[in-house]
Amino acid sequence: MRTAKQVIQSSTEAIANYVKYATQDIIKLSVYADQLDRVLSQFEESHQIELMQSSGKFIVRVPVAKMDEVVPVIEALEEGFGIEFDSTEDVANYGWRLFKCKDYDWIRVDAEVKQGSEECRKVIVAYETKQVPVYEIKCGEDAATPDAQLEAVEA
Repeated sequence: MRTAKQVIQSSTEAIANYVKYATQDIIKLSVYADQLDRVLSQFEESHQIELMQSSGKFIVRVPVAKMDEVVPVIEALEEGFGIEFDSTEDVANYGWRLFKCKDYDWIRVDAEVKQGSEECRKVIVAYETKQVPVYEIKCGEDAATPDAQLEAVEA
């Protein structure tokens, strides 16, 4: 068994590592900060852009009623940094489309579908039924029943 002092030491080391890597992420991103502010400042009036940082990357969140509204932001970033957003990923449960740069992992643009938009919205396209195991702790004779036998009994 680990002692309380060992647990505290281990936790202290984990926190130190987290701070180290978070600091490295922030230093990496600081190189792009001024130019990113300049590029995004042109959209202060027209878009309600929210800029965030997570896992060593800037996330530019753009609320949209239709996907065309994110295009000027993407084009300005591509021109301003000489990069290309070359892939997308839909996170439909949240109503987001992510625009990513394979070769430039320090930035991502998230188009967030506005509530009540008629042009662009998340829609239910199917329903999925999943079997999820339900567990109980069994002791004594009850514990001797393997999971496979339980499934056979239930089937």
